[in-house]
Amino acid sequence: MDMAALEIELLELLEDEGLKQFKYSCHSFLEFWKHVPVIKYPKITLCAQKLISIFGTTYSCESLYSTMKMIKSKH
Repeated sequence: MDMAALEIELLELLEDEGLKQFKYSCHSFLEFWKHVPVIKYPKITLCAQKLISIFGTTYSCESLYSTMKMIKSKH
């Protein structure tokens, strides 16, 4: 990935007046990223999607281990 283009896109995102209003009104970072236009910020949104999906899959994995631990200890 071209780091210079990613940095420029990040700077543009930080200065985007349209998105600044969502910065404090959104209740979660997922809600904020729903408002970020993919066409205008393709590299940043791709990075955000990758980071967000890591936490989703980690939660599923940890939840499964907790369930397996409970089943194994009781039976």
